[in-house]
Amino acid sequence: MGAWCIGDPLLGAVEHIPTIDTFSSQRETGDIGASIALRQGERDHGTPRAHLGREALTQLRQAGARAVVISGTLDLMLHTLLPDPPLDEIYCNHIAFDGEGRIAHWQATPFDMEGKATCLRAVALREGIPLARCAFVGDSSNDVWIARTAGFAVAFNPNSQELEGACQAVVRSRDLRDVLPFLLGTGTNKN
Repeated sequence: MGAWCIGDPLLGAVEHIPTIDTFSSQRETGDIGASIALRQGERDHGTPRAHLGREALTQLRQAGARAVVISGTLDLMLHTLLPDPPLDEIYCNHIAFDGEGRIAHWQATPFDMEGKATCLRAVALREGIPLARCAFVGDSSNDVWIARTAGFAVAFNPNSQELEGACQAVVRSRDLRDVLPFLLGTGTNKN
């Protein structure tokens, strides 16, 4: 198949993700589990939204795609919302805590904005996958460059008209699985 990359829509499937300050203070007080359980418990038609993202990724991988996240988000968010995500690679910001729950260090990703396209090109080259066989799903203006680089791009609940214009398909849904017909070749044109 090819490579399938996703930006923040994987996390966007869950509304109101806590900020880093919230995570830091919750780690210090030990309340982080309750907050995350609430976020993971948000549902669409009885199914946790984070689970819908996992299902979409799993189906793509079963179809032979490599699933890669290229995002400006924090790895903490991704791993909290999707423990053991069905992903081949993750490129995002990293934050680490010390034994007391305080932020020990962080590493900003170089793969945001224009850097997302750079990352996609590097992954495609390393894996021997032509860019024409790479797809990307994104939701905001920082995804425009990678959307223009990938062979096919889907704007998922986009908050940027520029991104919509750069993508071959637009999906407005609370269910990330709704992008699958476009990525698996059964979808039609833009909404």
